[in-house]
Amino acid sequence: MNLKEAAPLIEPVPRELLRQELTTDCLVRSTRIGSNDVYIFTALNAPNLMQEVGRLRELTFRDAGAGFGTAVNIDHFDTDFYPCKQLIVWDPLAEEIIGGYRFNTFHQFTVSSLKDIPLANKLLYNFSATFTAEYLPYLVELTHAFI
Repeated sequence: MNLKEAAPLIEPVPRELLRQELTTDCLVRSTRIGSNDVYIFTALNAPNLMQEVGRLRELTFRDAGAGFGTAVNIDHFDTDFYPCKQLIVWDPLAEEIIGGYRFNTFHQFTVSSLKDIPLANKLLYNFSATFTAEYLPYLVELTHAFI
């Protein structure tokens, strides 16, 4: 990506909006080291957190020489009917997201055709019908990680 052609990143989402969406429903646990908290949410239940995750993804990817050149790195896998889940590590002292993963599971797609399954990597590989039927329901797809 040519950084000269990249859209400016969105402004950081106000911390107050992030704190409002960091509910106990989304809290997974505190970390053993570092006094940070792990949360899981989707764009549907935490749109402000999703915006900040998208901003941080794009910032991190650009710093690594990649990125999509968009103001925020959010795509249909984040926002569709069956959205990917976002796992983040939150630093409660600095009140900021310090890392995250986008992930998805597919246990409910046991009888679906691959074309109907929201698997981000399906365009990169040739998945057999056997794989789709026997392994995909147990798959955890990890994408768009950042620290």
